Amino acid sequence: MKHLLTFVIAVALSANSLAKQIPFNFNIQRLDSGKEQIPYVASDWEFIGQSTNWELRVEKGAIGTNNDKVEFHSVTIYKEAYLDGSVGSLIDKIYTYGVVNCDTKILHIFNEFYTDPNKTIVYYSTHAFGSYSIELSTPNSVRHNILKAVCNKSI
Repeated sequence: MKHLLTFVIAVALSANSLAKQIPFNFNIQRLDSGKEQIPYVASDWEFIGQSTNWELRVEKGAIGTNNDKVEFHSVTIYKEAYLDGSVGSLIDKIYTYGVVNCDTKILHIFNEFYTDPNKTIVYYSTHAFGSYSIELSTPNSVRHNILKAVCNKSI
């Protein structure tokens, strides 16, 4: 019985370790036309907060990690697609990748993917470390909700 319990604990620890090693991605799919899409799978995301015309969701794997620095994937979902003049297309969602520094309460954004209502990527941007940083410590804000959810911290 003792060996069985040891085996079960070892398997559980290995599975937990493996789950942490599998990185989240946006599952970008290339179509025959050459365009790329990001399928939105609601079960991958945790609701963080909303404004009048959008809501923010964060990948479930980042919630409650409480590490010093946490890889961060989010999606801003617009309640109604809007025409972005600089992109020249309707924007339905913006997918973001970056790192949350839980100690400094700063989100560093590295990549953004803008998608239209058909899930097609219509704009992509990259940012060097530190060139697009967002302070997360404003109380009672969606940004602060990110800090609380990802880092288990409040100011």
